[in-house]
Amino acid sequence: MKNLFLVVIVVLSLFTISCSSNSQVKEETDIETKTSLESNTKLIIPYRNYNDIPVELVYYKEKERLSLRIAVTNNLSTDEALNFLKEEVIKIFLSSEDLKIENSSYIIKCYGGYPLWGPYCTTSIINDNYKYYQCLLFSENITFIDNCIYIRGSSKNSNYYPYTIQAPTVEKANFQKMVNFIEKNGFIVNESKDGTEYQYTFFDDNSNRHALITIKRDGETKKISVWAYYDGIKDQKHFFSYDIEKEKVNTMPNFQYEIIHGKAINKGYYDFLLHINN
Repeated sequence: MKNLFLVVIVVLSLFTISCSSNSQVKEETDIETKTSLESNTKLIIPYRNYNDIPVELVYYKEKERLSLRIAVTNNLSTDEALNFLKEEVIKIFLSSEDLKIENSSYIIKCYGGYPLWGPYCTTSIINDNYKYYQCLLFSENITFIDNCIYIRGSSKNSNYYPYTIQAPTVEKANFQKMVNFIEKNGFIVNESKDGTEYQYTFFDDNSNRHALITIKRDGETKKISVWAYYDGIKDQKHFFSYDIEKEKVNTMPNFQYEIIHGKAINKGYYDFLLHINN
């Protein structure tokens, strides 16, 4: 005899069912505040915990959007929650390997691009208890295959783009090593009263081309100016640039130290250090 289940839907309540591929994954249909960006049908995937508060991936099926969310509590402000979610998105897009989700069997495979910046809030009622979530929409290009989530970002970033990453700290000894290597193995590009400037070109492990030029003032190398091209293609579309100084790495004007350029700059800097030390 077939088992029959009576499902009662209560207005402003949360309805969940178990996902067959993972007992912890659930499907939700709920009524949320009008400030929500999303539709009301979504797949919830446990992601990790932050200060003992569950963090979840939220896949909105109808609009194919992927967000991270965390419940705001007395011990977690919306500002802190949003900053945490931002840092998690950066980790996803910086990862060069498949990312195993801590609290489920799913694996994230990220294929680059700019993550979307779409913060929003939702309110749900679960068993007569309100839950207020801080959420961050970060991708609209998602494919699910078995337990793998394939993610790709946008081809362009927005005018306001807070996904910035940490630039390398340059040790003075490493700066001088770089200068010595360029002057020994490069070629002369300029001779003036300030001194002789050299250029050396190398390709990082991602096939990006970096042309490093020593910039001298009063006989001293003040910085290394780098003109770089994604995939080694020398045109404006693939161009980015940065400066290596004695204490830090800076982007040139019109380039933020954001997730794509920042990742490529860091890769070039650290690969060049390996290059000169081998």
